[in-house]
Amino acid sequence: MVRLVLRRDRVKLPIAILSIATFVPILVAGVKEIFATEKGNVEQLVVFLSANPATRLFGLPTGGEMGDLLMLRSFVMFSVAVGLVSTFLVVRHTRQNEELGRAELVGSASVGRDAGLSAALIVAFGVNAVIAALSFLGLWLNDLPIAGSLAMGVSIGLTGLAFAAFAAVIVQIAKSSRGANALAALAVGVAFLMSGLGSVLGKISDSGLEVTPAVTTWLNPIGWGQLMYPYAGEIWWMALVFIGFIAVCVLGANKLASKRDIGIGLLPEKSGRDRAPKSLLGLGGLASRLYKGAFIGWAVGIVALAALYGAVASSVQDLLESAEGAAEIFVDASGTDDIVLAYLGAIMSILGVFTLAYSVQLVLRLRSEEKRALEFLLTSSVDRKKWAITTISFVVVSTALILLIAATVAGLVAGVAINDLGIIWPLLVGGLIQIPAILVIVGFVVLVFGVWPRLTNSLAWLALSVGIIFSPFFSSILNLPQWVINVSPFAHVPIVPPLENIEALPIVVFSVIATILTAIGVIAFKRRDID
Repeated sequence: MVRLVLRRDRVKLPIAILSIATFVPILVAGVKEIFATEKGNVEQLVVFLSANPATRLFGLPTGGEMGDLLMLRSFVMFSVAVGLVSTFLVVRHTRQNEELGRAELVGSASVGRDAGLSAALIVAFGVNAVIAALSFLGLWLNDLPIAGSLAMGVSIGLTGLAFAAFAAVIVQIAKSSRGANALAALAVGVAFLMSGLGSVLGKISDSGLEVTPAVTTWLNPIGWGQLMYPYAGEIWWMALVFIGFIAVCVLGANKLASKRDIGIGLLPEKSGRDRAPKSLLGLGGLASRLYKGAFIGWAVGIVALAALYGAVASSVQDLLESAEGAAEIFVDASGTDDIVLAYLGAIMSILGVFTLAYSVQLVLRLRSEEKRALEFLLTSSVDRKKWAITTISFVVVSTALILLIAATVAGLVAGVAINDLGIIWPLLVGGLIQIPAILVIVGFVVLVFGVWPRLTNSLAWLALSVGIIFSPFFSSILNLPQWVINVSPFAHVPIVPPLENIEALPIVVFSVIATILTAIGVIAFKRRDID
């Protein structure tokens, strides 16, 4: 069963492992080159990040050394990544196998009922162990302390394992594999918010270099990883908290599995309405019904993030001027000497990257629906090309709507903070300009879906990783060469504000490219068999 899992994911798992593990040394090298010339530069940046509630949401300040800065800037990001990889891995090889009939087929042979769950957890353990080892090597080989590097690698691996074990419980409860994936992703998101809330509500030390977190940090796996304090006097006994949680979840999952039938979760099924609303008579209504949950969830998260970033606009001038390296990152990414405008432009770039993640996740529903209900849908008078176009149209419209709402909220909050509501219009323009770059990657995913359907998920997540890592703001942190940065569509889209950065050519070119890629993908999908 373990060999079967590895065989099925022979492409996905290496991409996931390498995407996370190779990012560690790249991040270390980039941050060291920017800030390691003087120790004071690192301390200034940590003080800036500690004073900013919006940035504390993404990390816990623990000191003024290079290792502390790396933990602050990267640990939460790595934890979310390994959490999603681990949870999706467990769901894919448990509940999804049940829904597709694979579990019942394998179970007809001399295979125990617990074998599928055990195999998924064993592979998840191996994946996280490899990520932990490669992360440790990437840190240690960049001249960081061995104890701190080992603690950070172990904490990343244990965080992934904790989410994998929790997903093993979720798959016993959820009514479907899609519901299990949604609940597992929600668990990762809640852990992120709880750890961030602990940092935001924590007490800043007099030096401004450390934050004593609030109690919410102690209530989630991401927080436990931070509380191991890599590079800040490692607390190794926190690993026992991980081990206890993992053991309880695994034992609980096996106990719950013995109480349910294959393909049915423990949550009771709810009866639907006797009559469907008229909105479901068309494909547009069906798409909005299926995807409104994802839209609302992502919209709330992105808009909340926009409000947090906009709230510190009034103090960003002083904060960035006190942290020389941080100011250079924002100025280099936006191309303007006005620090406030550079900061606001970076906000829109970051919000565009988060919206890209939503768009890619939603367009991947084309593939998941093809494996589930599409064949039944096509037995009616529904045309498959029209179905694909309707889903893609919902992605485009909802992406634009999220960016518009986020830009408006960020503009209102920032405008009140700096006493200039006129900033709303530049931020709205800055949000809309991100759309063509997002749609290029969406078009690429549609192309792969139409031409190479079995590679859709793998290449989609690879394209998402490239788009995020090589985007202007993140590439500035990593100090990557320009030819590498140019791989991301976001590198060619003007960062607005300021409005003077607007260029029509890349917007038009990317819009045309996105349309062509999408059209080819839809035509190819219409001409191939349902896979």
